[in-house]
Amino acid sequence: MGVRLGGLDMGSWAWPSTPGTWISTLSSSRNSGTTRPAWSASTWPSPTGHLLADVEEVLGSLFESIMQTQESSSPNVVMFSDNSRGGPVQRCEDWGGRIQDVQRTGPMPSPARPGAASETCTSLIPAMAVLHFYQRPGAEGVPVSLLRSAQAVLGGIRALHRELCYNVSWTGASPPSPQETQLLRWLFGCPFESGDVATESFLRPAPTDLLVEIGPRLNFSTAFSTNVVSVCRAAGLGCVDRVECSRRYLLQCARHPTPPEEAALVAVLSDRMTEQRYEEPIRSFAVATHRAPTWHVDVLGGGRTELERANQELGLAFDSWDLDFYTELFKKFGRNPTSVECFDLAQSNSEHSRHWFFKGRLLVDGKEVSESLFESIVRTQEKSNPNNVIKFSDNSSAIQGRAVCSLWPRDPSRPSRFEKRTSTRHVIFTAETHNFPTGVAPYSGAATGTGGRIRDVQCTGRGAHVIAGTAGYSFGNLHIPGYPLPWEDPALPYPRNYAQPLQVALRASDGASDYGNKFGEPVLAGFARSFGQQLPNGQRREWIKPIMFSGGIGAMEDIHVHKEPPEPGMLVVKVGGPVYRIGVGGSSASSIQAWPSTPGTWISTLSSSRNSGTTRPAWSASTWPSPTGHLLADVEEVLGSLFESIMQTQESSSPNVVMFSDNSRGGPVQRCEDWGGRIQDVQRTGPMPSPARPGAASETCTSLIPAMAVLHFYQRPGAEGVPVSLLRSAQAVLGGIRALHRELCYNVSWTGASPPSPQETQLLRWLFGCPFESGDVATESFLCPAPTDLLVEIGPRLNFSTAFSTNVVSVCRAAGLGCVDRVECSRRYLLQCARRPTPPEEAALVAVLSDRMTEQRYKEPIRSFAVATHPAPTWHVDVLGGGRTELERANQELGLAFDSWDLDFYTEVFKKFGRNPTSVECFDLAQSNSEHSRHWFFKGRLLVDGKEVSESLFESIMRTQEKSNPNNVIKFSDNSSAIQGRAVCSLWPRDPSRPSRFEKRTSTRHVIFTAETHNFPTGVAPFSGAATGTGGRIRDVQCTGRGAHVIAGTAGYSFGNLHIPGYPLPWEDPALPYPRNYAQPLQVALRASDGASDYGNKFGEPVLAGFARSFGQQLPNGQRREWIKPIMFSGGIGAMEDIHVHKEPPEPGMQVVKVGGPVYRIGVGGSSASSIQVQGDNASDLDFGAVQRGDPEMEQKMNRVLRGCVETGKANPICSLHDQGAGGNGNVLKELSDPAGAVIYASRFQLGDPTLSVLEIWGAEYQESNALLLRPTDAALLQRLGQRERCPVDVVGTITGDGRIVLVDDLEAPVTDVAPAKPSGKKTPVDLQLEWVLGKMPQKEFVLSHNSPALHRLCLPPGLSVGDALERVLRLPAVASKRYLTNKVDRSVTGLVAQQQCVGPLHTPLADVAVVALSPFETVGAATALGEQPLKGLIDPGAGARLAVGEALTNLVFARVTDLRDVKCSGNWMWAAKQAGEGAALVDACRAMCAVMGQLGVAVDGGKDSLSMAARVGTDIVMAPGTLVVSAYAVCPDIRATVTPDLKCPDGKGALLYVELCPERHRLGGSALAQCYSQLGDSCPDLENPDSLAACFRVTQQLLQESVVSAGHDVSDGGLVTCLLEMAFAGNCGLQAELVAPGLSALGVLFAEELGLVLEVPSAVAGDVCRRYEEAGVRCLPIGQTGPLGPQSMVRLRVNGQEELARPVGDLRALWEATSFQLERLQASPQCVEQEERGLAQRQGPSFTLTFDPKIEPPLLGQMARPGPRVAILREEGSNGDREMVAAFVMAGFQAWDVTMQDLYAGEVTLESFRGLVFVGGFSYADVLGSAKGWAASVTFNPRARAQFEAFHRRRDTFSLGVCNGCQLMALLGWVGGGSPTSDPPGGAVRPGVLLAPNDSGRFESRFVALAVEQSPAVMLQGMAGSTLGIWVAHGEGRMRFRSPEVLAAVTSGGLAPLRYVDDQGQPTQEYPLNPNGSPLGIAGLCSPDGRHLAMMPHPERCVLPWQWAWMPPDWRRTMEVSPWLRMFQNACEWCLEHPEGEF
Repeated sequence: MGVRLGGLDMGSWAWPSTPGTWISTLSSSRNSGTTRPAWSASTWPSPTGHLLADVEEVLGSLFESIMQTQESSSPNVVMFSDNSRGGPVQRCEDWGGRIQDVQRTGPMPSPARPGAASETCTSLIPAMAVLHFYQRPGAEGVPVSLLRSAQAVLGGIRALHRELCYNVSWTGASPPSPQETQLLRWLFGCPFESGDVATESFLRPAPTDLLVEIGPRLNFSTAFSTNVVSVCRAAGLGCVDRVECSRRYLLQCARHPTPPEEAALVAVLSDRMTEQRYEEPIRSFAVATHRAPTWHVDVLGGGRTELERANQELGLAFDSWDLDFYTELFKKFGRNPTSVECFDLAQSNSEHSRHWFFKGRLLVDGKEVSESLFESIVRTQEKSNPNNVIKFSDNSSAIQGRAVCSLWPRDPSRPSRFEKRTSTRHVIFTAETHNFPTGVAPYSGAATGTGGRIRDVQCTGRGAHVIAGTAGYSFGNLHIPGYPLPWEDPALPYPRNYAQPLQVALRASDGASDYGNKFGEPVLAGFARSFGQQLPNGQRREWIKPIMFSGGIGAMEDIHVHKEPPEPGMLVVKVGGPVYRIGVGGSSASSIQAWPSTPGTWISTLSSSRNSGTTRPAWSASTWPSPTGHLLADVEEVLGSLFESIMQTQESSSPNVVMFSDNSRGGPVQRCEDWGGRIQDVQRTGPMPSPARPGAASETCTSLIPAMAVLHFYQRPGAEGVPVSLLRSAQAVLGGIRALHRELCYNVSWTGASPPSPQETQLLRWLFGCPFESGDVATESFLCPAPTDLLVEIGPRLNFSTAFSTNVVSVCRAAGLGCVDRVECSRRYLLQCARRPTPPEEAALVAVLSDRMTEQRYKEPIRSFAVATHPAPTWHVDVLGGGRTELERANQELGLAFDSWDLDFYTEVFKKFGRNPTSVECFDLAQSNSEHSRHWFFKGRLLVDGKEVSESLFESIMRTQEKSNPNNVIKFSDNSSAIQGRAVCSLWPRDPSRPSRFEKRTSTRHVIFTAETHNFPTGVAPFSGAATGTGGRIRDVQCTGRGAHVIAGTAGYSFGNLHIPGYPLPWEDPALPYPRNYAQPLQVALRASDGASDYGNKFGEPVLAGFARSFGQQLPNGQRREWIKPIMFSGGIGAMEDIHVHKEPPEPGMQVVKVGGPVYRIGVGGSSASSIQVQGDNASDLDFGAVQRGDPEMEQKMNRVLRGCVETGKANPICSLHDQGAGGNGNVLKELSDPAGAVIYASRFQLGDPTLSVLEIWGAEYQESNALLLRPTDAALLQRLGQRERCPVDVVGTITGDGRIVLVDDLEAPVTDVAPAKPSGKKTPVDLQLEWVLGKMPQKEFVLSHNSPALHRLCLPPGLSVGDALERVLRLPAVASKRYLTNKVDRSVTGLVAQQQCVGPLHTPLADVAVVALSPFETVGAATALGEQPLKGLIDPGAGARLAVGEALTNLVFARVTDLRDVKCSGNWMWAAKQAGEGAALVDACRAMCAVMGQLGVAVDGGKDSLSMAARVGTDIVMAPGTLVVSAYAVCPDIRATVTPDLKCPDGKGALLYVELCPERHRLGGSALAQCYSQLGDSCPDLENPDSLAACFRVTQQLLQESVVSAGHDVSDGGLVTCLLEMAFAGNCGLQAELVAPGLSALGVLFAEELGLVLEVPSAVAGDVCRRYEEAGVRCLPIGQTGPLGPQSMVRLRVNGQEELARPVGDLRALWEATSFQLERLQASPQCVEQEERGLAQRQGPSFTLTFDPKIEPPLLGQMARPGPRVAILREEGSNGDREMVAAFVMAGFQAWDVTMQDLYAGEVTLESFRGLVFVGGFSYADVLGSAKGWAASVTFNPRARAQFEAFHRRRDTFSLGVCNGCQLMALLGWVGGGSPTSDPPGGAVRPGVLLAPNDSGRFESRFVALAVEQSPAVMLQGMAGSTLGIWVAHGEGRMRFRSPEVLAAVTSGGLAPLRYVDDQGQPTQEYPLNPNGSPLGIAGLCSPDGRHLAMMPHPERCVLPWQWAWMPPDWRRTMEVSPWLRMFQNACEWCLEHPEGEF
């Protein structure tokens, strides 16, 4: 903008040389008669900075003539001189100078006040260069509402575009450099965009268009500018001193708007109170303003008239009373007040500040009110508790608080650590309103109102803590456009000088919210009210002047309650921002009476109108301040005595902390609305009566989690695809859905005092994005829904942090992002619809897209993770007063599942003890003594059909031990059972608490086994239920004895009819209903197995055996039997050291310790919920409460701590150990401390949620936690282990020895000394005698009776052929392939797996038995097998139990075991035992099992029961089939002797033998064939002759020992025909068999499920084998022989001379695989599934080749002196493949060290001494942000770790290996794959050439594949090229994704891809699943150009021994002692020996 001086147009200021700007006009003369001193100017600066001698020569005559104008004017003190008026200046054009600080230079006369002192010159804001940076339109969109508003003004507007303009004040002597300009562009632009910021506008208006620029008013800097300037200065841009952002709108119009239209459009586009239109771009921020002089009001001369004049000029709002009072006051003082004093009095003593009305004398209807309103209010204190510690004397009110433990920085003035301190903290509160400013400018008014109230809290006492706020708004009628409300009168006018009510409603709440959000104060309560009405008397009442209410709660330290009185010499200090011309006169303005009449509101009560005749009390003051600013001598005389009399009313009330004080309570105050207060950390502040429990202790206020800022990072759709099945499911709900898109949103809780820095933001983007992508993560959504589309956001329920969040937070903290405390990932789905879905359709779509039990829909983006919850108080159940009725009430309210017996028993118990139980004790007893936990039925007194059973079922089970070998070392008395093991040599770390080398030790190691079910949680939430079931069973293994080793698991699932979409199974009745509160059977089948698999995969436990069964049928009697409540079975096998078998008894003084994750509100009431007699009879919210949260990474960290204790050997610090499961802390700590007793302190538990109540802390079944006892002397070792493994370790109590379990509620005042005695003065919610809680409990009595089942003979369709029957039977889930289960679960981790589910060359899931080694250096191990036959049990429960035992043994028989009588079993019972007839059936089954075991010589040594297997479906009760699962296990003396079902002797070389255990019997009842025809039958198989089974077992074992049997399989589900076919499927081999059974149908012979075996033996020995069986009394018949290899080979079956089946084995296998592949399509990529299905039909099997002899070692190895080279086996949180890697390197001669990333961070070890660095497999940080992303972040962004890695990589004498997760890490670090291991910029992430993306299948893949070794420089693969070998893969993200085709080409051409997945012909392949992940060119591994660094996805460390291979050619298996893969590790050792200084 040009400026004219003396008629000269000076133009605009621009680089490099433009006319300067004088900024402001010259000040006019104050008094024409006044003369000013003469002045001269001597010199001006030259352009080079030298002073000119002659000004005139430079400036010319014009300037002289201008200066001459001064001659007729008063002389200036400063004018045209120095920097203020002319010289010296930096440029001669800068006429006004570039002034930064205009000084007051002396007095001059004031024209307004003759003789008054004034200032010499106009105040000047210096003119700086203003730079303009324009942001391309589209970077920020234009709201549609804004366009519509503009179109309402001018109809022809076609479009509205907006660009932002950043106006930058640049103070530099020269323009910004190119680097500075680039930095400014980066600051104002998007890092993803190029060219989105320019110095010229992007907008190009046409002639008819309108360009409008709107920006903030320029009279002061905005907060935006303040923050941007701070950013600039932090970035080194010191010449930026102001930045304002304007919005430039281009309105594309049909015609140019008229001036009135233009003005109206500007009004629409701007906020008239805070913004202005810029007619042209800003050239300067200079503002011309006249600094008002201070002058005296001539009261002595002019009296009240002069004061009235000042009142008008200064806007003081003095009323008549004020004018009279102050006139007389200053006349009394004999002096005139200054203008500043008048202004001061008007503000400080306004109605707004002094509350005159409330303190005044009132006359109402002619009668005087006896006391002021204020006095009445204060008198409310008289009947209240005296808990105020400050009242009427400070900024806020406050009440007595409590002693709390909180975090304090050791030194807040410098970087320092936080430490816990306990202090007394009081609760404060204040509240105020900010009505007038909000009415004028809603946003800023409400924002500053919030800020003012925050300061009230801060300034209480000597400083206080801000915690949280409240907010309220009252406004007029809204008149929402297009939404008329009939009570709103549109004819009523509104004034222009106030914001409209609708603006107030929206913008005021925006302002208050924004201020609180940015300050970091949550708003937790409030109100909003709208009103406007013409009353009957014609008066209009409406909130034209609105209410903006702001309250706040806070806390203050007791030591800071009292302000110190002012003392002479004290400094007066202002803290905070600089002074601006803001809110001048605000207090007076707020007190003006001329506001329209509005409803007066004191939040809830209307106040009376003011009486105009009321007078204020007279008052006096002795002295007033002089104009020099001295304070008044007597403040009290000025303020008056009324407040003192009000305060005296407090004397009879309790003392306040703060009440009616300073800003908040009356005087001196800042605002009249200040009547309340404010908080940031709500403490429990004391008891108050509870409405639910009269007289019970409750908490004063709701516990609040403070709201943090939640940042949103959106990941571009396409980064993760949408499963086709999900789209189909959505289309099934709404047919018109065209497409389904998904983006991920990472919701980040940011606790920092300021937003993340650019570096922090960039790091978050890197974590959430793909290293290859640019712009794939943004802070705005990528999805843009059309009007008909539906946008749905689904995420986890927010009541507790997910395991995902826990791991992401760990990653962030490892990367230095300490301000991230929670991250949840939500999925945002955009459904493109033909029409907008209706609300019911929308709800149905949400149901399809989410898991209702664990997820929720977010209606809008998450703003806060805060959850306001009221912790349930502890209360007493009044049993003494109300008897059983009160206990029944508690039973109902707490969901305890007490039955009638429980209610009677506990009522009498507590009456006997003469006290009432607490709610926590009742909850504790309900969980700990539930059927789920205490097994009342199995231990109870039973009456069956009126006759008492002689012994309990538990006693009967224990008696099975009498006939078995006494090889149990633990039975029925610990978390698991154990049998005598063997002495084995294994690897032990020298010091598990520090980095140390592994060494071999020999110890006696026993075999342990446990099994349990997790049925109810799995039925409710399949994934998390099965996951936590697996986790719970793992903890059972861990906690055996004094700690044990987890090895492997088993899993089983029983579910209802699947109803697979598009795949009808004829026996499934689609008309049967399913309840909504249970997951559908199909969900259970898929998601439960997902959960169990995922947990095991991440923990590092392989699953090696199992079962899956589906059943649902209406029985002949009309009863429906189905697994509505499913079975989720989890078994586990492990090992323990002999020295750790026996737990030590608890002793007084022992510490009670919790190890593992923190307490969450998870699984509350799970034990009792699982024990409800009929599931569905409890409230659904209790079902939600029982849902649990699995965190396998935490479980693994805890396992490492416990393993570390075990591996200290005799120094094991653990005295006793128990897992936490049902009943939570209450149960585990009672069991742990029994019988000695303990005192437990609630405050000592680590809480994951600060709002937990004592009951929840005690009873929640949160996962991943164990409890142990240790002696205090061992605490340091345990803590060291916990720190190393990053696992919480908390001492929560002490053993007392008094036999009582006592829980101390010390949450409010934590006890620091955990002494073995109950502290006095503390509440004890639990105080129970252990003897009667755990010990002497009477038996429950159960009265049972038999119900005879209505059985019908099996009636099959006439003429049913074997082929037709197989079409159904082979598709039955119980018979069909379980590939959908096995392929997604790790079956190789640990390296101890000798036999898993899959067998044969095609990896077919058919193994009968699971076998593990106890050590990689031994061939001794353990075997386990399962048996269950529930459908036979529906016919005959006893037969079902006997067959379960028989099936377990006929499966186990194919592994070598020590002896049949050494076999022990776990018996798990799942029954609806409390339903009519079912209890008696269970008794029959148990008796039958015990009897047959006694005859066989095997025994039960443990087990569990789940006896509420019934669910309510509508009005019906649907019972699950009663199920017994028998898990048999035994020591395996030779793990290599295992026999698998796959035929191995093709072409007639193998004879097929049928071993019949029930000769001549072919019963079809309960068979797969019967089920496939929707029947049950009436006669089922049985085990009539147990001796035959025992004999068969022994003969078969002998044959295994002699290696006679080449293949074997048991006859079970599907009968003999299925057994034969499965052997053919597994061997990919045909067969011919002929069976002779005169008089019997082929269906009976082939499909009867009688116990038996089918064996393949060499034809030459078939006769001898049959003879040996016959001699043992077992029938063994030769029935056929093997056929040719290949899928086209025929299977031919003849029965009684008639050919019943002749089909290719490939066709039959396809039928058997069909159901599995259908299920696979629902959990994996359908394209991949199709590929596998097609390929399997044609496959012959892999072709392994070998180009070297594995037996020959490299030459230097044999000469090596031990110990060998040092190799660091490095692991991170979540790594699980370290121990097998250690074993492989030790076998190769290395000295292997256990090193963690934590060791490197802590400086415990460096990499300098290591030759090798190995990155192991697993799931570091659960791979939550992508494969190894967290591990890479912890390396890249931790300076110490990064420096060590870079130094190691630079050394030339080192090598590295990364496997699986380690491979993913090496790729991200740039060590392989064409990336650079250096970063740009330094310290940032590297730019990798390859990364590992999710598998094409979309899921975890566990496969045994063929891998070809190619020629390459890889050190570890030397001499192996040309070989094709089998190898394990186990990963979810293994697809090599290269940055570009050029990178891929460089890798392959350079020979840097040495490992390839190959097909059966040995060619590199991308065919699934031969290539399990879809890597291009079959690439499975990469190496560096120098060959020292090798990264590979397959696991060679799990294949170094032949028995670890899933399959290898038979001749290899017979001859190989070590696997070819051992050569890899030997090569590394050889290289180290050959090149001690490095090769290169």
